[in-house]
Amino acid sequence: MPVTRRKSDAELPESLRHDADAGPVVMPGYTVLNRRDWERLLDHIDGMIAWERRNEPEGATLDELAEKYGL
Repeated sequence: MPVTRRKSDAELPESLRHDADAGPVVMPGYTVLNRRDWERLLDHIDGMIAWERRNEPEGATLDELAEKYGL
């Protein structure tokens, strides 16, 4: 899934910005996160990558799967 981070949320409707302040807004084509949730997501992803690199894989690694399936 592609991820895009906009520099400004000025083009978003006020109601959508308000809803995102309360938590993620999931829509069919995209999800809107507030800045705090975005930072938490990045921290979680960084932690998962670090964990995967520290632990001996029992099967194919994420890098091997990505190469095999063209991800």
